[in-house]
Amino acid sequence: MIYVVHDETPLMKASDGGDQHQDGLVVDAWANEAAQRNAIMQGLKSAKYDDLILISDVDEIFSPQVIGSINANKLCTTLYQNFYNYQFNLQVFNTDNTPRKCKLPRATKYKNLVHFFGGEPESFRNLKRTRSVKNWSWLKWNWFKLNNRIIENSVWHFSWVMTPERISEKMSTISHTEYDLPEFNNPEHIMKVIKNAEDIWGRDRKLIRQELSADSFPEYIVNNKDKFREFII
Repeated sequence: MIYVVHDETPLMKASDGGDQHQDGLVVDAWANEAAQRNAIMQGLKSAKYDDLILISDVDEIFSPQVIGSINANKLCTTLYQNFYNYQFNLQVFNTDNTPRKCKLPRATKYKNLVHFFGGEPESFRNLKRTRSVKNWSWLKWNWFKLNNRIIENSVWHFSWVMTPERISEKMSTISHTEYDLPEFNNPEHIMKVIKNAEDIWGRDRKLIRQELSADSFPEYIVNNKDKFREFII
């Protein structure tokens, strides 16, 4: 494991009201998240051009079988993931009963990460959000779409799978500062949404229990149900 310490001064932006510094600035949560993700490059200094690089968050767990199936010769592989909230087997669905997907984890060769995606893991992951990608030419954008392979159901996104105390702590520190409000970040609300299988921020979602089987979940969790019984229903 290569551990990278990102200890740069936090990035700031002009405040639109609320808590702020005396100079009218507030911490720019999304810019700091991007800077931290881009710091991944510091841990890849010894990487070879043909090494396969996967960019994901810590609560996004890849299937080992899927990793083995990635075609490294593709410019990019995008790995679609199902969401699970509060419990490992409590899956998130849209109101039309389709599984809610996150489409952000990606894989590519180190050479492509450096030269095609500008050496920016943030741009590679959040293609439609970053300024550098918005400045791509029509030709480059369409080349990406032509050479991007999508793999369905390849990753598990276990979000908010933690104690209520840790959920409150996470809500206070993630980039979605617009949701860190008293009506959401309080013990009564957190316990209620866990008990009733509701979206933590009141969005239109369905949370449905799934059978915990080796066919659909990480083998380690299935084989260690007692260890994780607090987070299995």
